[in-house]
Amino acid sequence: MNARGQVTEELRGNGLTSLTQCDDLTGLLLHQKTTDALGFNLV
Repeated sequence: MNARGQVTEELRGNGLTSLTQCDDLTGLLLHQKTTDALGFNLV
């Protein structure tokens, strides 16, 4: 979680990990990346 309480890393039940990056000032989503268990980028 970041300072605003937004989730920045989430491990899903299917083994995928989602990482999100939000703007510190506005809280808006800047970037989202999802990887599988082997570390391959999916999105």
